[in-house]
Amino acid sequence: MQLVCTSAPPVIDGVFNVTEWPGGPIVQFGPEDEPAGLVQVYFTRDATNLYLAFLINDPTFNAGDSLRLYFDTTGNGGDPDSADRFFLIVRDGSAKAVQAGIGSNSDTQNWNPSYSSDNWAAEIGEPGSNQWVVEIEINQAVEMGALADPFGMMVQVLFTGALATWPEDASSTDADAWQGVNNVSCP
Repeated sequence: MQLVCTSAPPVIDGVFNVTEWPGGPIVQFGPEDEPAGLVQVYFTRDATNLYLAFLINDPTFNAGDSLRLYFDTTGNGGDPDSADRFFLIVRDGSAKAVQAGIGSNSDTQNWNPSYSSDNWAAEIGEPGSNQWVVEIEINQAVEMGALADPFGMMVQVLFTGALATWPEDASSTDADAWQGVNNVSCP
C-alpha cells in the first residue's frame, strides 16, 4: 500500500467530495456478519499533513458507533510505544480523542488516556440515512514526526452489535499485525 502526495488538500468538513480524494479508496472492509456494512478508506498527504476520509455504510443509526484509527509511527511493531497514536471519533461527535502509546514497544503497556493534542482535527457528516462520514487531518510533522517508511496502520469501526477490523484479526495492542503503509516524502 502506497501513499500519494496531494497538491490540493481536501476540505475537512465532514462532506465527502470524491473529487477531493483522487485515486479511490485504499482499502474497503466490513463486519463479517453485517453485509450491508462497508467501510471505504481514503488516504493522502502533503508535506505536513495526513488526510483521511472514511465512508461508513451503516443501516442502523447508533450514536455510540465509532471509528478507531491506529498508527505504529516507527513501524517497529510490538505493543504501543510513545511514538504511536490512537484516534477515536464517536458518530454523534460526543468524543474526539487521541492517545499516545506508553513507553517502549516491548513493555506490555498500551495507550495513555491522559494524552491530548490539538495537532489534528476530525469532522463528522451524515450524508444519508445509511451512511456516515469522518474526515481527518493530522499535522504529521508535529503529532507523528517519526512517521517511518513504512509505518503500520489499523482501523476499527464499531457498528451496532458488530466490530469491523482492518486488517482482519488485528489487535489494538499488537502492532505486529497492523498493515504496513509505504510513506512518501511530499514537496
